[in-house]
Amino acid sequence: MNLHEDYPPPRPPLPEFLAQRVPHASIAPPEECHTPLTLITESPRDTVERGDFGLITKTLAESHTDAAGFYNTLLRQQKLDVAMRYLAWAMPKRNGLWWAFRCSWDLMLDRDREHARKSALGDPAAEPPSNSPKPRPAQQPPKAKLPDDFAASLKDHIAKGDQAKAGVQQSLQDAHTHLRALAAGGEDTPGPAASPQSALLQHLRGRMSASRSMLFKRNIKPMVVAPAGAPGSPLPKPTVPKGKPKAPMQKLSPMQTLYWQHRAERRMQGLALTLQWILDPSEETALEAGRAAKSVEACPTSKLLCKSAFWCGENLNLSSKKTKVPPPPTLAYKGIASALNKGLSLRRTTWSRTDKLHWFLQQGIAVASGKLVWNNALEEFDAYAKYMLESHKEF
Repeated sequence: MNLHEDYPPPRPPLPEFLAQRVPHASIAPPEECHTPLTLITESPRDTVERGDFGLITKTLAESHTDAAGFYNTLLRQQKLDVAMRYLAWAMPKRNGLWWAFRCSWDLMLDRDREHARKSALGDPAAEPPSNSPKPRPAQQPPKAKLPDDFAASLKDHIAKGDQAKAGVQQSLQDAHTHLRALAAGGEDTPGPAASPQSALLQHLRGRMSASRSMLFKRNIKPMVVAPAGAPGSPLPKPTVPKGKPKAPMQKLSPMQTLYWQHRAERRMQGLALTLQWILDPSEETALEAGRAAKSVEACPTSKLLCKSAFWCGENLNLSSKKTKVPPPPTLAYKGIASALNKGLSLRRTTWSRTDKLHWFLQQGIAVASGKLVWNNALEEFDAYAKYMLESHKEF
């Protein structure tokens, strides 16, 4: 079995209350916000200036005084990416990190739900069967006919080639006879008659000798291509088998089980440390997230969330004994926006990039208006972590 992430092991069904939390594909676009965004107290102009947005966005922000009106203007102009970035910079760090954590978690739930559905079909790597008929092969265009005088023209070219070849052979034979006469002592023996072919050969020999002398003057060895299979010849390129990859085995070996369980633990570690700082935004939890960020590599969003939780703290030195180095004021906001952008490019989900963007904006408005809070987040995440860590032991 291939241990690559494209071939994860089979997985049991996702808990029902987690599977129903996230919608399926074709998510509706976000609607305009008609309620005040209570968590955003900064003016759109100051937020855009602090986040170093583009000139067009800065011009739009100057004519708005409230966050909801500026957000609605961005929606009307179909600037959804700018609206998502604006919310990431406008909300407080703790609420913005909760929004990014929630969106990344929803992406993983959608991916796990889809993988569990494929596992129930018996082939996790296969797509669901389709009833659509197979497309017919396209008809090849008819071959173009050769002109009538092509055969005569071809014979003419062949005859000219044979004539030139006979002239070159005759010139070589005359040169060989002249060299044998010189070797026998006949210095006055006339050479072969000058012909266009012999003049061409002499010119080519002169060019070859000149280029060879230049190579030796520059200490550059001429390239010698060895035949295939000879000593020193380059290795042949490996042949890549064509076709669809084989489905993974349903039974995992002990080593493969440990491998996938380790990946799940590293992914859950990044999410757990992020949620820990959200629930308890202390300096110790931020440093703990920073120390563990290096080992969280199984999922890019988990790694960025863990780093963002560390940047939300007040010290960039992992050791509390060293001099305290405060992070730049905009570093945490950049990490939150980067985590959201990375979630848009996450693969192996049923959502398209547009679906993800729509869902992220809906969740962002719910967080900014105070409707989506983290009251029951710990209990739900404990159930999800237990599902992820124990799903590999059943196979």
